[in-house]
Amino acid sequence: MEELIQTPGRAEMDQFINDRVDAGIWLKVLRSEQKDVEPIWPSSNETLRELRYCPPDMVLSMTTFIYDQRVCLISSKQENYGLIIDSVEFAAMQRTLFEAIWALSAPGH
Repeated sequence: MEELIQTPGRAEMDQFINDRVDAGIWLKVLRSEQKDVEPIWPSSNETLRELRYCPPDMVLSMTTFIYDQRVCLISSKQENYGLIIDSVEFAAMQRTLFEAIWALSAPGH
């Protein structure tokens, strides 16, 4: 989360959130609680977001968006890259992995 606040930045993230909400797109979010640096972006019906914290032994080091048949990977600032993979099979596999972790995760505050 700290990485997204730094790059692309809070203003860009706020615009992304507003655009997503305007489009009526719900977001299911998995985060590592130990990497949360600010109490922002909680579960909210208003912002169409459901947050869960993954188990403490699972530290998520990248941001991943799965939509349609695409998977968007955003690295940490240290490695500084983004990648979009357009693949039905890869997106299906990533969705399965996401749902498995989601089932093990606790609701956010």
